[in-house]
Amino acid sequence: MRLFQKRRDSRLALALPSLLCWLSLQTSGHTPSLSFMRLETLQPTTLLAWTLPAAVNVSSELVLDDFGDARPPGQVGGTRSTSGAARIVIDQESRISIDAGALRLPPAQHWGTMGIGYGPYRRAPGLALAARLRLADALIWDSNPHKLAAGWFAEANPVNPETNGYAVLFAKSAGGMRGALRVSGGHGTGPLVDDLMQLDLQVIAIFRAESVMYYLASARGVPGLAAYPAMRPVGMALAPQAELFAFVHQRHQRDDFHATRLEGIQVATLPGLAHWYGTAAVADELTGRSRLEGRRTPAGATSWAVEEGHLQLTAEGAKASGAPARALACLSLPQPAGIVAAVLETGNTPGLQQIIFRRADRANYWRLAFTATEARLSRMTGGAETVAARSSAHPLGPKAKHHVWIVDDGEMMRCYLDGELALQAKHRAHSDSAGAGFGFENGDDGSIHHFEVHPRELPIPVALRLGEPYQRLGGSLVVADDFKSGAGHLAGRRTPVGGLEWERTGGPGNETIELLPEGGGRANRENSFFIAYTVPWDNPSFADVSCELTPPSLPKEGHVGLVLSQDDRNFLMLGWDTPTNYFGLWCTIGGIWQPVDLIVPDIPTGKPHTLRATCDGDNYILYLNQEPIIIAKISDTFVKSTGIRINRVGIGLTRFKGKGDQGTVFRNFVVRK
Repeated sequence: MRLFQKRRDSRLALALPSLLCWLSLQTSGHTPSLSFMRLETLQPTTLLAWTLPAAVNVSSELVLDDFGDARPPGQVGGTRSTSGAARIVIDQESRISIDAGALRLPPAQHWGTMGIGYGPYRRAPGLALAARLRLADALIWDSNPHKLAAGWFAEANPVNPETNGYAVLFAKSAGGMRGALRVSGGHGTGPLVDDLMQLDLQVIAIFRAESVMYYLASARGVPGLAAYPAMRPVGMALAPQAELFAFVHQRHQRDDFHATRLEGIQVATLPGLAHWYGTAAVADELTGRSRLEGRRTPAGATSWAVEEGHLQLTAEGAKASGAPARALACLSLPQPAGIVAAVLETGNTPGLQQIIFRRADRANYWRLAFTATEARLSRMTGGAETVAARSSAHPLGPKAKHHVWIVDDGEMMRCYLDGELALQAKHRAHSDSAGAGFGFENGDDGSIHHFEVHPRELPIPVALRLGEPYQRLGGSLVVADDFKSGAGHLAGRRTPVGGLEWERTGGPGNETIELLPEGGGRANRENSFFIAYTVPWDNPSFADVSCELTPPSLPKEGHVGLVLSQDDRNFLMLGWDTPTNYFGLWCTIGGIWQPVDLIVPDIPTGKPHTLRATCDGDNYILYLNQEPIIIAKISDTFVKSTGIRINRVGIGLTRFKGKGDQGTVFRNFVVRK
């Protein structure tokens, strides 16, 4: 029964006539804001123009593990998955456990001491791995560059998972302030997503004939990721190994933070993706004996338009013919591309070979060009070229075969040559333009073949859907206070919407938040204790709380947040510390205080920011300016806890570090259910 409940979204998806049905359900129930209230809402997922064929949802399940069998620490080894496959458990310190429907992977000092996997499996096109992970906060703290690896490995317990397989690596961002995702594939590591927070992620890795592709999904509103049940292709790697293990390896340096939670893992074969191009919406091997002009692509049924020169199909691929050897061919596509890939082959004297993407028209597009001396990423505007990035370290070699792909999320463009990151640039110009293509300039007998275009988002195959992240939002506005039409202290005031009375608790001394004549509430003294201003709440199983907060300009400090409380010994307080850009969550259960520290770079002071938190008593999600930054459970932090009853909601102040709050202004407090 548990297995059906956890995967029922997959079964229902088979009965839906289109993704539109799902999207309409997700966007229903939002209540418009009041005229005096700036109410933040999350943007709905964009309707996908490209979808996978129904055949992709046919699968052969090899492993399904939803961790429904509770196991105490050290007793997971020797057990079997939900589907009966043997678990390969690496637990040198006897600390791995299963509780509340998830595997708990505590911090570990080194690779090779903590992990779980299955296999081995013979690598074949369509072989897929999906893993649902709830990331630990320690990902951004310690000095190790990589902390978690999820994917395919040549050994069950490699010495270094960073180089021994095809995996998504959870790491520190370039600036060390947030988390990041990178990819391994035999050529070192390359970046996938930067500025990642403590979230619920689904990682998917699907093999093709010569490579593996990586996809990610999370909650709505996470920058750079697709919202479940969609997935975003984020990278690929060449993959020659024949036998591999599906594994999740963990390494954290610090031992005083929480465990990573593995909430589900699936290994399956998808015969509908057994072709060479995998999930590409448009693909063409570009081989044959005809002219390219007017040819319809075998996958995607889109016609090629040759806009310059002449292109001839041969057994080696498309070649420019005639003199000079200059040609350009393009496709019109229904949506902007997420990945454009091709194979480039050169003759004795390599000329320029280029991949076109973000194409608006003949004179406006982006191109990635390779020559015998350099790689160049350029923006074409009105036919004029502006170089965004170039490198002499990635030229085309003579009589060589090169695999090229571009990963484009609409902002960041990352360009790879033979698995190595060659160039990258961040720009939104032409980001909504959907044309793509390829071309030659001044070359010999070089060719381009196996051209493929993947959408930025597409539905997760049904067999790989492991459950929706917690992302519940309130629909009915119940309480609201704009803090206008008043002066004096906040305590004792009644909310204009809901008519509930504010009450102050915590810490000695006088009032801490005063009402401003011009509207808003402001912290008026430094504090050394948790201080909460709350109103009673009559829906203990769910609350959606938001408030606009303006921290004081530096050097003054801001230390404020949202409060969801059962009583003074059981509550959540979620807030920030502006001097150091720390973002803190304080979870107190049974009077035991547990901090969860995050780092959010560049919270501009003196400007308003909206915090929003929703909680069902155990699961909670925190948004900063509509971006999810924490998805977690109280029971993740406190193993024996089942959560809290939400009896009161409000705003709070805390002395996290430094002096205490010195003038944060509160506006537009809203609670929904």
